[in-house]
Amino acid sequence: MHIKNILILQLCMLMLNKGHAQQCTDENVASLPGSWRAAMKGDCDHSAADMAREKVLLDSIAQFIRGHLTWRPVGGDITAGNAYSIRGLDYRPAPVRKLGNTYKTFIFFQHYFCNNGKINREDYVDRLEVSVNEIPFEFNRTFFISPVDQYGNPLQQDPETDKYGFISELPVRKNGYFTYRKNHQSAQPDAEDHFTNNHRLLTKGGRLPFLLMPKKEYYEKWKLQYSNSIDRAKVVKEKMEVLAKTTGNNADVEFEEHHIVQLQGYIDKINRLLAAHTAEELSRPAFSGEENGEFLDNNDPGNRHDFVIVPDLTYYTAGVPRSTPQIFYINFDCQYSKKGNKGGKRYADEDFVAELERIKMVDLLTEKLRPLLGN
Repeated sequence: MHIKNILILQLCMLMLNKGHAQQCTDENVASLPGSWRAAMKGDCDHSAADMAREKVLLDSIAQFIRGHLTWRPVGGDITAGNAYSIRGLDYRPAPVRKLGNTYKTFIFFQHYFCNNGKINREDYVDRLEVSVNEIPFEFNRTFFISPVDQYGNPLQQDPETDKYGFISELPVRKNGYFTYRKNHQSAQPDAEDHFTNNHRLLTKGGRLPFLLMPKKEYYEKWKLQYSNSIDRAKVVKEKMEVLAKTTGNNADVEFEEHHIVQLQGYIDKINRLLAAHTAEELSRPAFSGEENGEFLDNNDPGNRHDFVIVPDLTYYTAGVPRSTPQIFYINFDCQYSKKGNKGGKRYADEDFVAELERIKMVDLLTEKLRPLLGN
């Protein structure tokens, strides 16, 4: 009898869950009231004094956002929080890291959806972030090549004093801030314009925190890098020659020989370019691809190569606390759908985005933050 009661109870629970599963649909959860939620806290290696000052600034920005965003979330939740960089995840070059910490405040929206009769939150896509001392351009390449020992092992760590990066489009100054485009060209110009207007870089004195590297400097650095690579290849080749005497296999030796010839060929091409072009031509901004001994025309509208950029350490004010804001980056990232498009399913995310656009949140933040940089 006891077993029979258990079976009846289990059957009732199954029917109950089935009923809930039928009631939970993407359509009806879209009208459920949402809430504001606090994000999980992450690690931070900033000093206690810096972090205290950073928290005051971030909290004031977060309160400003929430004070203007009076819309109550429906069909999903808004998550808000602060984040602070840590050494292992701060990808700026070491000399820049020493001049300022990066930290941010953010909000993002997660709409509800049904999965096996249960309400879940979608991974966030639409978000608004205000980052301090962070830029959307990476200096993720280096001219540094360590000398090697007799076995080809590097003898030094990269001091990150010779880092550089690529940028496809130069930021454009507009109304006291900089905007930038993601790509050289876009198949969706409306979406690209929407992206550009909602990604803003606020800087001091109308300057950018990076410089364009001239062609001559780019060529000279690559000549040095090729020369250092040849020295490394010669060390490896000598090691392979010793091994070949035992194994009788010269493939690795031949590979290094070919590599040395190839590297010397690049040096020769660059030397010919340096001799063939005027000082004015070599002072123009360098492009990716020129490291192979090419000379790309800066005035060619069909040129789709990236500019070469390096950090401008003179932009930053030295001797101030690392918490001091020297750059603001406003990033309103959302899935843009062209107005008038009646196809597809509408999610609550669109109401969140529409409300931020209605109150012109990016403009409000721009006006609030720009005076904090002293310009």
